[in-house]
Amino acid sequence: QAQLLLPKMDKHLRWLVAIPIIFLGMQNCVFCVKTKLTWVNGIGHNLDHMDEGSEPISARFNANVDFCHNPTSMTTDTDYVGFLGDLTQAGYHKLGKITQEVDTLVEHLRNAIKYVGKNGKVVHIAHSQGALITALAAKNLTASEMSQVEVICFGGGTAITRSRYPHFSRVVNYYALNDPLIDIVPTARRALRTGFTFSQNGSGGEQEFVFLTPRLGDPALDHWLMGPTYLEALAWEGRRYQYKYQSIARRTLRPLVLNAAVFIDNAMGSVSINLHAFIQQYAIPLITWCPVLYARIRALSEEVLSVMIAKYVVNLIVYLYAVFEHMCYMLRLMSGNERFDPIIVCDGRVVSISSVVVPTK
Repeated sequence: QAQLLLPKMDKHLRWLVAIPIIFLGMQNCVFCVKTKLTWVNGIGHNLDHMDEGSEPISARFNANVDFCHNPTSMTTDTDYVGFLGDLTQAGYHKLGKITQEVDTLVEHLRNAIKYVGKNGKVVHIAHSQGALITALAAKNLTASEMSQVEVICFGGGTAITRSRYPHFSRVVNYYALNDPLIDIVPTARRALRTGFTFSQNGSGGEQEFVFLTPRLGDPALDHWLMGPTYLEALAWEGRRYQYKYQSIARRTLRPLVLNAAVFIDNAMGSVSINLHAFIQQYAIPLITWCPVLYARIRALSEEVLSVMIAKYVVNLIVYLYAVFEHMCYMLRLMSGNERFDPIIVCDGRVVSISSVVVPTK
C-alpha cells in the first residue's frame, strides 16, 4: 500500500509508512475481539424510550447497542395504573418467577453469543428490573455461554455477583448512594455498609460494587439510567469497552459522543411533575415496605396453617376414613360378601348353629 501511495518515496521511508498501516491492519484483524453490546431496561420503557436511550449508550460505547425490550404496562408517562402493574411484575421477578420477558432475554443473549462466535464477548447492560430479568435468565444459560458475557448493572433490583454467578466473564453493579433499590438488595446494602466491594474469586480484584455520588439529589432521577449519575458511569464503561475491544482505527474514525447533551436535556424535559411526585410519595415507600410486608404475611400464613392442621385437618382425615370404612362395609353387605355364621361350642367342639338339630316335644 505504501508503494502505491508514494511510489517515488525512498525505500526506508516507505517502510516507515508501511509499519503503521500494517499495525492498524493487525489491530482490526487480530487484536480486536468481536463483540456485541446489549441492553435490557427496567420498568416504564416503551419502544420510543428504548430508541431514545440507545443513542447515548451507543455514543459512549462507540458501538451500536442491540436492546432487548422489557415491555411496560404504561400507555403514557402519567399512567399510574400501568406503573403499578410494572411494579407488580418486578415483584414477581424478585420472588424468582420466570416470565416471558426472561425467556425473551435468554434467546436474545444466545443470539448475541452466536453472533460473536466462540472467542467473542457480549457486553450486557441491565438497568433496575432488567437486572432481575438478567439474573433469572442466567439460570437458563450454560457455563460456557455465561463465560462470554460481561454484565454491567445500574441500580439493579438484584445484585449479580461472582459468588452467585461465577461463570460470567465480568460483573459490576453501579448504585447511586440515594438509589431506593439499595434498600431491597441485601448484598448491595452490606457492601455499602462494610466497604468491602471487591470480588473474591477470579476477577483480579476488580470491584463488583461501585457507589456513585448523586448528581441531582433526587432518588427517582438519580435512579434513571439516562440521568447524569448513571450516564457518567456509562461513559466510564464505554471508554473501557473501546480501549479493550476496539481498534485504534475504529476509536478514531467514529465520534465518541453523538449529541449526548441534547438528548439528556430533551429526555429530562419529558418527565412530568405528577409522575415525579407520585414516585417520591408512593412508589419509593412502597418499594421499601414490600420486604417487610412479605415477611409478615409469610409468618402469619405459617401460623394459620399450623393451627388448621392441628385442629381441623387431622380430625377431618379420621372422619373421612371412618366414612370410607362404613361405605365399604355397606357395599360388602349389599353384594353378599359380608356373611356371618353363628357358632356354639359343644363338648369342646365348635359347632355351627345351622348344623344343630333341636328336638321337638
